[in-house]
Amino acid sequence: MRKFLENHGLKPHKITVLSSVTFVTFQNDEDRNEALIKLKDVFWKKQKLVVRIAKAKEDPLAAAKETQNKEPLTREEFEIQLKDSVIPFWRLNYNPDQLQLKKDKVLQTLANIRVQTLKSNTLLAPLIDSVTAVDSSAKPLVCPCADIVPSPVLDHYRNKCEFTVGADYNGNEPKIGFRLGKYKAGKLTVGLPESIQIVPQNTLNIVNKLQQLFDAEIGDSNGRLAFTRAYNPRDNAGHWRMVLVRQTLSNETLVLVDLCPKDLSEDKLTLIRQILKCWLESNPQLNVTSFFFNLRVNSADPLNPELLSGQPQITEICCGLQFKISPNSFFQVNTKATELLYDQIKSSALDLVDNCDRGKVVLLDVCCGTGTIGLCLAKYFDKVIGIELIPEAVEDALENAKFNQINNADFFAGKAEDLVQNVIRTVPSTHKVVAVLDPPRCGVHSSVINTLRKCQAVKGIVFVSCDISAASQNFVTLSQLPSNKIGGDPFYPVMAQPFDLFPQTNHVEVVISYRRVPQQLLE
Repeated sequence: MRKFLENHGLKPHKITVLSSVTFVTFQNDEDRNEALIKLKDVFWKKQKLVVRIAKAKEDPLAAAKETQNKEPLTREEFEIQLKDSVIPFWRLNYNPDQLQLKKDKVLQTLANIRVQTLKSNTLLAPLIDSVTAVDSSAKPLVCPCADIVPSPVLDHYRNKCEFTVGADYNGNEPKIGFRLGKYKAGKLTVGLPESIQIVPQNTLNIVNKLQQLFDAEIGDSNGRLAFTRAYNPRDNAGHWRMVLVRQTLSNETLVLVDLCPKDLSEDKLTLIRQILKCWLESNPQLNVTSFFFNLRVNSADPLNPELLSGQPQITEICCGLQFKISPNSFFQVNTKATELLYDQIKSSALDLVDNCDRGKVVLLDVCCGTGTIGLCLAKYFDKVIGIELIPEAVEDALENAKFNQINNADFFAGKAEDLVQNVIRTVPSTHKVVAVLDPPRCGVHSSVINTLRKCQAVKGIVFVSCDISAASQNFVTLSQLPSNKIGGDPFYPVMAQPFDLFPQTNHVEVVISYRRVPQQLLE
């Protein structure tokens, strides 16, 4: 859609595509009015477009301001609201209460997926009707579900924390902490992270020391940085956006300070850099091994970090391997629990090829990121092939493979739908291929599912999801009957295994194994 609009000489800012309507946002009225004229009676996919101005959605902060309670919160009340927002399960015992709630959530979703799956492919009834497992409402599941695997660590486990810079409940700013809720819910106030038990102690120490710098140099009218303030998304004014802290099991720490440079001269930006570097040098006890400074005008812009001090990457240890991590790298936030997750992915992948000779099994790692899954499992397979859209992530994956002296892993940059068939052609016909799919929260585009279905060499898929409800359409697409849009033989789910990577929160990771539907059912 973006390319279609740009080919008509338009300048879309944001595009939201729904089933029968598309919302396009422009930067100004002039660009919008130009679109109204140019798109009149234009055809898109053999359909004449109807173009009109949409009613603007009310700003959530403005709406919240009108309805907010006039009675100010006490410090204790604010702290409770903050914990409810960041660690909503903090009141519950971990085992069994938190784990049971997460398991129930997974079971309910698997029951919903069953209904959608059978609706999309009635031929699967003989396979799915044999599943006797049910959810808490006695609704049958699409596949059996094992007990949830608990996290080996419950507190201080989060190796990556993003803190918003804003105003506290008294209106004092700039303060570094967690936002009380989401922007779309009208929440802007931040709370200090001391009461959030999933944050590591050294991360808290870094935030506290940096807050002292902010209080002295920004909060004080005589401070050297008094010309700056916290960034405010309500009016797009201000400067300090976010502080990112990543720390590893090897005791290395990365810090990134994110700033909006709007209205700041180069001299002022140079002064900010100098003060931040002096702060770092005066706090060696924080063990910050990588210190970055980032400038971006728009919050939607990607990070483009500038290294102020230290090494460009930190090193994390997972499954006995060492991984280089930069500010933009994806890495699971709970390293100890991730090791259990990866062991299950390995077992599930080998089960899907009936534990045949491991020297004849190829692992296809789709959405491989920096290669963590494939590299951790490389010793169990003849070859690992990783595919990732982001070239920088592929460069990291290749570097991680070289660093760990892993020689049976190759990584390729590009769209999975463009690369899968070509890379599979390099696999000997005597080998079996099993795919691992570990996509973002909302899943992958249906074209990726279509590609895996049409690749007959792929005998099974291990789908790793951090939100199976958000990705449920992917599961249905894997199993649906072939159509004009989705080809190839379908898959069906054989087992779900939940993992708790996020204690004290309502999030849960799930591994679902998919096999090819037996040919006799499709004839």
